[in-house]
Amino acid sequence: MVEQLRRRFILSAMLAILLVLVIIVGAIYGLNRYRMERNTDTLLEFMITQGELFPYAQGGDPGGMGREEWHELPIDAENDDDPDGDDDIDDDYVEEYRQERPMGEHFEGVFNGLRIDAETPYRTRYFSVYYSADGSYLRSGLGSIASVSESSAQEYGARALSEGKDRGKIDDFKYQKIITSSGETGYYFLDISEEKDNLRSNLLSSLIVAAASYLALFVLIYVISGKAVKPYADNMERQKQFITDAGHEIKTPLAIISANTEAIEMISGKSEWTDNIHSQIRRMNDLVQRLLVLARMEETGMQMQFSEFSLSEAVAEIAEPFITLAENQGKSFSMDIAPDILFNGDERGIREMVSIFCDNAVKYCDPEGKIAVRLQENGKKKVLSVSNTCAGAETAKVENWFSRFYREDTSRARATGGFGIGLSIAKAVVDAHKGKVKAEYRNGDVILSAEF
Repeated sequence: MVEQLRRRFILSAMLAILLVLVIIVGAIYGLNRYRMERNTDTLLEFMITQGELFPYAQGGDPGGMGREEWHELPIDAENDDDPDGDDDIDDDYVEEYRQERPMGEHFEGVFNGLRIDAETPYRTRYFSVYYSADGSYLRSGLGSIASVSESSAQEYGARALSEGKDRGKIDDFKYQKIITSSGETGYYFLDISEEKDNLRSNLLSSLIVAAASYLALFVLIYVISGKAVKPYADNMERQKQFITDAGHEIKTPLAIISANTEAIEMISGKSEWTDNIHSQIRRMNDLVQRLLVLARMEETGMQMQFSEFSLSEAVAEIAEPFITLAENQGKSFSMDIAPDILFNGDERGIREMVSIFCDNAVKYCDPEGKIAVRLQENGKKKVLSVSNTCAGAETAKVENWFSRFYREDTSRARATGGFGIGLSIAKAVVDAHKGKVKAEYRNGDVILSAEF
């Protein structure tokens, strides 16, 4: 039980830590993604409102030159003494072209929270596509991106035009639509591949850090969990030792009382008082025996005798004697047991569990009520359930039914007998088989079930 408690402690702690890490990583990713979306949207807006600061922003290249013409500057056939030693290029024309090209070097400030400086146009990869009012292709501005050809630009523009939206995203590009004063429709496409790569890189880094932290915390929690459950483990050991010692100590005075009572009966004969003494001695002996059984079953490392046996036959044999007992009390008792179910476990413990379930059902069933025992195979799982009608149990605290000495109704406890320890023994048997035990109240029936 102590090891089980330790595992639950570790599992609960690791689930809580995992939840926190998921929230943290998700929040970081969400914040980074929000900033990326916001910054790229703002940059697109700035390009539209301040297009003169961006080369090629208006569609077409400055000076009326296309991108191919940029690489084919005018030949200077007459000037054979160019300072740069290149007789094929007109250096004066190149300098004049550079002076006319809009650079934006004089702008620096903040636009809707985004820092803009003189280098922003040169860090930005974009292109534009323009259409006439009737949807005919007019021109493209491709001077600020090398990975997009004119045909590709037309394809992107056609996709944006067909979507019919003012802004959107296509592949690694964000676009925004504009309408010029002359009625032309333009689309500005901003390359966000680098931002997406950064976002993925940050997410991967966060996941690696989170995984490493999770592993380190698991090791730490595993180490300290032993110390965390040690006081509970020590208390459990003292409690079990006390039960064992007390059980053995109680047996001696009970034996003496029983012997003295028999002696009194031999001298004075049997009476109501001696019968009550014998009854209470049997009750105390039964209690001591059950406590010792429970203490032994909860010992860490307890070895049970596991073997394969017919679970169907075991359940039927244990439940059958309760039919007569129930009918004598005016209660009906039915069994629905699937045949030939084999189970690998401790047969003696399983039989004890079935007996406890049936005894509990008969004791607490309503007068003229119904009791049903069912054993079914659900895939690889074996499911045993024992139900009985019990009016007024809807307010019962079912979570306490398997607690040691718990009795839902003390007045009924006196009427039915028992100590409130039987279901604790049944739970210990199920736990030893790595199964699940459950108590519930449904549609007027109390249902005790075990799944292996």
